[in-house]
Amino acid sequence: MIDPNTKALKRLCESQKGGYKAVALKIGAHPMTLYQVIKGIRHTSGRVRSLGSDIKDRLTKAYPAWRRDADSGNLPAAVIVDDLARILMKVPEAKRGEMERLLANLAQAPDSAILLRTLVKSLKVYEKRK
Repeated sequence: MIDPNTKALKRLCESQKGGYKAVALKIGAHPMTLYQVIKGIRHTSGRVRSLGSDIKDRLTKAYPAWRRDADSGNLPAAVIVDDLARILMKVPEAKRGEMERLLANLAQAPDSAILLRTLVKSLKVYEKRK
């Protein structure tokens, strides 16, 4: 099972332009530290790397909501906002109405984890398309 802090770190890094390197720079950590945690690279002892309390404190100071919903697996809306327009441009014309309805519903209930998960799941299909 993946550590909730690692899940939250992955989401944070995916949401930032420049990824884990930008996050590391902002919190004053070595990029390899974050990379090894995200990728699940093991210590020489065989233990999976995890975030130490110092790094967690720095992350919280720089990104106060970085752990929000980490335990439940819900994505905060801020995670997808940056990429939303880019992904929506890849949605075929026939499916755009469905996406617009989901977005309208999400705008009415921005804290709805169900709507957000549905939107993310729907958009994931189009994310990798060129």
